[in-house]
Amino acid sequence: MKFSRIILWSIIGIGLYLRFHVQFIEPFFNNDEIDLGMNINQRGFLDLLKPLKHYQTAPPLFLWLMKCVYLIPIGATWFKYKLFFYLLNIPFVYLIYDLVKRFSKDPIVQTVALAMVCLNPFFIYHGLTLKQYLLDAIVIMLLVKSEFKSDAKWGYKVLWVLAPLIVKSGIIRVYGLPFALFLPIVSL
Repeated sequence: MKFSRIILWSIIGIGLYLRFHVQFIEPFFNNDEIDLGMNINQRGFLDLLKPLKHYQTAPPLFLWLMKCVYLIPIGATWFKYKLFFYLLNIPFVYLIYDLVKRFSKDPIVQTVALAMVCLNPFFIYHGLTLKQYLLDAIVIMLLVKSEFKSDAKWGYKVLWVLAPLIVKSGIIRVYGLPFALFLPIVSL
């Protein structure tokens, strides 16, 4: 049991190091991120509710959150965005581990699943991108964790209401709700 915990923490540490390396040692922005960042940087809060330039789309609360990050008066804009998405990976990894524990008590399954997320270049890249992908995943996992129970904590209830304004609502319908409804059956 102790050895498997060491392995799990090692995987998490390596995953966070790889994200740090990609985000700060070799930082880059793809064209999509640049286009979205320009919309955020050049517009006011109300203007972010209008159609965006360069064929960009994003939920309004995500855009406003990124505008707040942009307005922090310390550091370069690129660094603030990169730091925000790097730090957002910490709750993401925790929620993945929490979800895996709900499905399996087997330490080998937990280790492999966590390694697939922490060490996979696809997850690393998309988890650091200036787009709503990582926030979508975090919100969906929180919705699943809440199990949509009436006695859920108030924070989950606020999330139920705000989720369509934070993530693309189609993602919730396609992935989040069916998964949340299926989860209680699996965990019996």
